[in-house]
Amino acid sequence: MKFICIFISFCFLLLSSCEQLKNSQSVNKEDASPKEGNVGEIAETNETNKNLLATKEDSKIQDIKVLPPPLPPPLPPSIPSLSETPIQPEFSNELLKAVKNWTSIPKSVFPLPAVTILQPVKFTAKSKSGEIIAESTLPAGKEVVAVTASGQVLSVSPSKDSKLRGQIGMLNTDFKQGVAFLFETRKRQMELYKQQKLERQKLALKDSRSKEENVSSQRSLDSENSLFEDLPIPGDFGHGKFCICNDCRTKRLAATGSMK
Repeated sequence: MKFICIFISFCFLLLSSCEQLKNSQSVNKEDASPKEGNVGEIAETNETNKNLLATKEDSKIQDIKVLPPPLPPPLPPSIPSLSETPIQPEFSNELLKAVKNWTSIPKSVFPLPAVTILQPVKFTAKSKSGEIIAESTLPAGKEVVAVTASGQVLSVSPSKDSKLRGQIGMLNTDFKQGVAFLFETRKRQMELYKQQKLERQKLALKDSRSKEENVSSQRSLDSENSLFEDLPIPGDFGHGKFCICNDCRTKRLAATGSMK
């Protein structure tokens, strides 16, 4: 009888424990599942956070200032070119003697290109009978070719191969400056030749044949006509048409292959 009472008590306790466990699980499920009010509040909170984030991003974008591109670094100050002082050929006593004070110009001077005329010149071409078959006129400032000279009058042509001829006084051209340019340039070439000759004499033994060649060459260089032969026309390389400074001579060499 005592055993039956104990068994019944045990079963009753077991049932009570199961019921309590079941109730606790249901309570946990209810706590775990969100309520409708809570769900709405959470959604509203999320939306508010999104709006705040969007507002912050917009404010950041508005705060960003578009900066102009950086300015390039300033260029260094330009250094002026240090060119030499222009050197114009002079009417030296040696030159005046060679041209006999402009009364007898050596034939080796002609034809002399690049002579600038300072007044208009009329050109004509004549037939063998003396009839004029062509005419032309060039204005002042143009360049012509000096063909011959008679006293202080030049016979000129529009170009080296043209048959047209005209006349103009020397003083109305830069003919004399051109002749002085050729004279001074040839002198410089002769001085250079003499220096090279001395150097060759020091470095090499000369036989009788080389001596004869040197003497013949020296005579040719020392002759009056050699002062004007085999020289190209002048040109303006920064200091004027007839400048003979080292700067202009170097530029002529680079441009034409001749020191002029």
